[in-house]
Amino acid sequence: MVYMTFLAMPALVRAKAHVCADFIRMSLPPAAQAVIEKLVYVLCLALCIYLAVVASRVFVEAWQTGSYDVRTFDMPRWLIFLPMVIGLWLSSIEFLRYLAGRDSIYAIAAADRESL
Repeated sequence: MVYMTFLAMPALVRAKAHVCADFIRMSLPPAAQAVIEKLVYVLCLALCIYLAVVASRVFVEAWQTGSYDVRTFDMPRWLIFLPMVIGLWLSSIEFLRYLAGRDSIYAIAAADRESL
């Protein structure tokens, strides 16, 4: 489950296939929409980077200590954090791409979004 979630995350951000409730943003004037949009990108980018740093630290610590996670079956703990590190860093790049570029995560029409 962790692998599917975190490895698919960057592709979902890039394809704009996320859950979005933008009814408040749509009720604002265009200038305010642009500001809100940039704030969302900054918040998402900061959150992804923070979580990626935390996951990277735990990954490195687990790699160095060779610790195991014992649940249904034994597996190296670093294998649990590897998809988190990859997915969060790649998602950070995608949000940075939206922040710096001309494309918008809100560019998909509401009718198209509902059909996804």
